[in-house]
Amino acid sequence: MHLSDRFTSGIVPIMAVSVLALYIGLVLYMAIEAWPALIHMSWTDIVTGTVWKPMAQSPVLGLAYIISASLYVSLLSLIWALPLGIGTSVGLSLGVSPRIRQFCLSTIDMIAGIPSVIVGFIGPCRSGSGHSIDVFFVYR
Repeated sequence: MHLSDRFTSGIVPIMAVSVLALYIGLVLYMAIEAWPALIHMSWTDIVTGTVWKPMAQSPVLGLAYIISASLYVSLLSLIWALPLGIGTSVGLSLGVSPRIRQFCLSTIDMIAGIPSVIVGFIGPCRSGSGHSIDVFFVYR
């Protein structure tokens, strides 16, 4: 066995246990920090509530607005992306030369490698509206 193989076979389990420990620590930290707010509300109030004020004197954690907004944005994304994706695939397979097809496929593969979180931050940063990232957080 090569030195690099021994190093890899030794480091991979260590990294896997480290990631698992980090994840457990993160979950425990979030549970400990959220506990004071969670003891004041029932789970039905949290899931069906529409007001989100976690820093109030009496914390209110309503997820209904956040869940419905996420579903709405997902539906709009699907309505926009599905015809675009199908149209692009049909157009690339039937309507362009092999040279253009290869260029477009390489570009699509490159764009697919960019995490969507990074793409999501480009909009507010490039919009020039002067709004900070705080526009994503809704307080009522």
